[in-house]
This record gives sequence, C-alpha cells and structure tokens, in this order.
Amino acid sequence: MRGKVLCLLYHLVSDDRQLDWLASGGLPVMHSDELYKDLRFLSGLGARFFTLDDLHRGEFPSTEEIGVVVSFDDGFKENYTTALDVLESLGIKSVLFQSTGMIDGDQLQWEHGLYWQLRTEA
Repeated sequence: MRGKVLCLLYHLVSDDRQLDWLASGGLPVMHSDELYKDLRFLSGLGARFFTLDDLHRGEFPSTEEIGVVVSFDDGFKENYTTALDVLESLGIKSVLFQSTGMIDGDQLQWEHGLYWQLRTEA
C-alpha cells in the first residue's frame, strides 16, 4: 500500500445499540471504539490521511507513505455526532457524503425504507 491511496468508506458509526438491527438488512453499523481502533492501527503504520480536496490539489503519499481517505456515505446524523468526535480526537479529516434528498425530507430514501421494512417484519 505504500505510495497508494486507500479510500475507506464507512456507512454508519454509532454507539446507539438500538441501531444494531440495521445490520440485519446489510447495513453495517460500526461503533466508535472500532473506528478508533482502525484509525489508530493505520496511524501506527504511518498512514497519511487525505481528503478528496487534498488529492484534487495534487497532494499524494510519497512512495514510503500509506495514503488513506476516510469517508462516510448517506450523511447519517450519527456520523456527524459520533464519528467526527473520533476523527477530531485523532486529528484526521474526512469526507462526508450527504444525500440531499434526506435534508428536511419527510420520507425515507428507498434504500432506508427497505431497512425499515426488514426491521418491522422481524
């Protein structure tokens, strides 16, 4: 991995055990302590963390560095309230993708509706 950039995509980081049911629908829920361990491990290997903006500006790892982009999809509230605390404690920037249809939306996106349907049928 030296000299390359690895993009880690996390879906949902939350310490709320009530959300664990989402895993039954295929949605991985990672707890903050697991995220912390992962990122500390990479830091211990000498990883250099980037954002997509860094890469766009032409910043890349040297041949001796491991490049990592930490990203989150769907913009779940818990990624802002839980995951960012972990990242800030380690001094790591990240990329958060926000589904604009979820902002002030009054309905679930179709994929989240499927997860909810699985929960209510279980």
